[in-house]
Amino acid sequence: MRTDFEDRLRNLLQAAQQDGMDDSGIWELFEAANPEQKVALFQSTLDAGVLDDDYAFEFLNLIRKDFNAESQEDRTAYTQLLDRFREQEPEIFRQSSHYYHRDLLNYAIVEGRWSDIPELLEPFTQEHVLDDLLIVAAQLKYHGQVRPLIEAMQIARPKIRGSDRYIPGADDEFDAVLMELILVDYLENSTAPRPDDPALLEPTADLLRWKKGWLDWFILAVSEPGAWSLEDLWEKSGKKKRTRHFDTLFVGFIAAQRRAGVPLTRGLMAWRKWAEVFHGPFVKFKRPQKSKKSRASPPSALLIPRIASVRKMLDESFGFLGGDPYEVIAAMGLIQPYLEYLEDLGLIGTDEVRKTGEKIKPLVDQLDPLMGYFNVDPAARANLTGAWSAW
Repeated sequence: MRTDFEDRLRNLLQAAQQDGMDDSGIWELFEAANPEQKVALFQSTLDAGVLDDDYAFEFLNLIRKDFNAESQEDRTAYTQLLDRFREQEPEIFRQSSHYYHRDLLNYAIVEGRWSDIPELLEPFTQEHVLDDLLIVAAQLKYHGQVRPLIEAMQIARPKIRGSDRYIPGADDEFDAVLMELILVDYLENSTAPRPDDPALLEPTADLLRWKKGWLDWFILAVSEPGAWSLEDLWEKSGKKKRTRHFDTLFVGFIAAQRRAGVPLTRGLMAWRKWAEVFHGPFVKFKRPQKSKKSRASPPSALLIPRIASVRKMLDESFGFLGGDPYEVIAAMGLIQPYLEYLEDLGLIGTDEVRKTGEKIKPLVDQLDPLMGYFNVDPAARANLTGAWSAW
């Protein structure tokens, strides 16, 4: 027996075939429908041949929200819906395929289907969606998927350099990301990395220039972390020296995390975000005077993330036009192991670890709604939750 919804849909589809979707009233029916009816409506418009790119995108954008990405059953059902769409209307699917592939990438990551990543990246190499490629790049860097990302970016690079779609400097930003990926790939596959190795320099020769001396420092710091002491930081009171000294410490930390199984690219994302947290304290740091008792902060205070600086970094990481969800998850997810790393080195005490963690945990709890808003994959969200589960 037909329902009222089915009768109305049948009549509206006939109107859409005659007068077009805009005048048919189908959208109003869709907005009032329940999740199951929305799927049925989408499939019916697909079968009737009245869909265009705009309607397909809007329908699927809302339908997707009714599917739980953490559920295998829901992932399968939504994937099958996209497969049906692609099979019946390949040209319409292609027009916004990069949006649909964002969800398929999330599903592949949750399920550990890493071999599917190269194919899923193909739509992002189109000239008009290279901004989206950089967004996806952050996600894949978080998960350590370096090689397929390099290949996709190398395909896309000529398109961004020859395009007038993007603001000046966008091509340099693109090249900087690609250089970092090539460096990481080199480090992951070299038994004896060195800054003058042609295996590293030749693939990056037509990109940006490496900052003089930076490769020498970084490759040594990440490959052979040296000893570290607060006395060195105390003595090297100049801002540049303090910053480099801290960078050496933090690169040593991400190298230790790398040995523990954390992708180096994730550590580098955290390092970049943490620069926003630690910049202010380094600039304002005052060296205690030997001649009199000083109230200046001890050097160890420079190593501990201040709650105000963390809050400021989070506020600036999300805005109306977008955000840096994976960079934030990388940074916040590594705070606890970073504090424990400092404790193991004898640079801070157990009490400082506990107090800092207690202050930052509420900020982590507030991130979950934002992660949902930015459609962050469940695996990354679970990593962040797990990193702070003991607090």
